[in-house]
Amino acid sequence: VAAAHPPPSPPPTPRALDPAAEPSEPAEPAEPAEPAEPGESPTPVDTAPAPACRAGDLLLTHVVDGASLGGKRYSVIAATNASTADCAIGGWPQVSVVDDAGRVLDVPVVLVDEDGREPSPDAAQAAPVSWLLPPGARVTSTLCWSIGQSRTATRFLQVRLDGRDVRVLDAPDDPSLTDGDTVRPLEIPEGFPLRVEPWTAKRP
Repeated sequence: VAAAHPPPSPPPTPRALDPAAEPSEPAEPAEPAEPAEPGESPTPVDTAPAPACRAGDLLLTHVVDGASLGGKRYSVIAATNASTADCAIGGWPQVSVVDDAGRVLDVPVVLVDEDGREPSPDAAQAAPVSWLLPPGARVTSTLCWSIGQSRTATRFLQVRLDGRDVRVLDAPDDPSLTDGDTVRPLEIPEGFPLRVEPWTAKRP
């Protein structure tokens, strides 16, 4: 009688990679499709009725730049839904500052409310408004920082989406995106806090 052979072992189960195991490499800015013609405005929602906006859905642009009294500078970044379907976005953009080589700089980020004030510990626990973005709609976030006396090299902003760091591009020469203001190079000094407001549908 032939010896019985043991049944073959089942194939190993694929193991999901832990995104926290290795830091993701900064991604070059995606080439999203041209944004649709502006149509509906963003709608505030309590619970997102659409999937969260992903890196490939959004066109991130630096649309307004200015200065105020007391050596303050501010910049407005926009996230435009460049896809063909609704998506939802909310909270604060996860911003970091990099040099032209892509090195993340020591710029501490402080989350503030839409009036530029740091939320109280209780208010900080409440999530800001989420926005439903139809194709072509956009939300913006205002960033503010202090400038020193010494000249600072040009910096770049990036926003983390889907575990990727996506570069914020200068807006094209389009008044509907730049709001008629000139976008200047960002000069954000290291060591000084960068105050970041939540995404909002208010005009900058």
